Formats: sequence, C-alpha cells, structure tokens
Amino acid sequence: MKTSIIKEQFSIDYILNSSVKILFNRLSCPLGLSEWFADNVTLKDDIFTFHWGKHSQKARLLSVKEPDYIRFKWIDNKANESENDYYFEFQVFQDDLTGDVHLTVTDFASPDEIEDAKILWDTQINDLIRLIGA
Repeated sequence: MKTSIIKEQFSIDYILNSSVKILFNRLSCPLGLSEWFADNVTLKDDIFTFHWGKHSQKARLLSVKEPDYIRFKWIDNKANESENDYYFEFQVFQDDLTGDVHLTVTDFASPDEIEDAKILWDTQINDLIRLIGA
C-alpha cells in the first residue's frame, strides 16, 4: 500500500517594478526561466525540463493565459502523474490604482516544509528581481 503525503497549498505575493510583458516572458519561456529559475530549461511539446547541475526535473504545462498566469505540474517518474492535483503557478496582475505589478506564486508543500518552500521561492524570486531590475 502506498502512503501519500498530503500537501497544503500556499501562495506568496511579490510586488515588482517591471512591465507585465517582461515579467511574463521570464516566467513562461525556457530562455526566461533559465535566466533565474534553473541552470537550463528546455521545452518539448508541453513538457518543460528544468536542469540544475546534474539534476533535472520535468513539469507539464497545464495551462497558460498570457499575460495573466502560467501553471505547471511536476512530473514524478515514481508516481502516476494523475494521482494528485498539486501544481505550481505564477500569476501576474497590475493594480489599476497604483500601477504596481504583482507576482503571486502558488505552490504545494507538506505542512512541515511550507516555511522552507517559502524561503526557496523568496530566493528564486529575488534572483528574478535582480535580473529584471525590479
């Protein structure tokens, strides 16, 4: 019998000084993602492969609505992809009143790993902010 780990959804909101178009490009295309998220990113059909040193991980593109959001699902070679509803998503919107561009990252982690996951996202997004000068 398989024991599955129950993960909880969490979201983190960042305010960036960037155009929506420039930001979304860095979130949605292999070249943009390889500038801040992974050492290299490739795309074949709807499968993104993220490379970090000798490690790689695949994610399926679940949905995209440019320039509003993009949603990925990690593909675990050990488990059936349809066994869970976990995903990670980048959502972008511009506040009409202030003009601020918001990036919301939604992800899932086990309850005891949520804080570590948030720290990891903070590190990644800080790399993105430095890259785009936001």
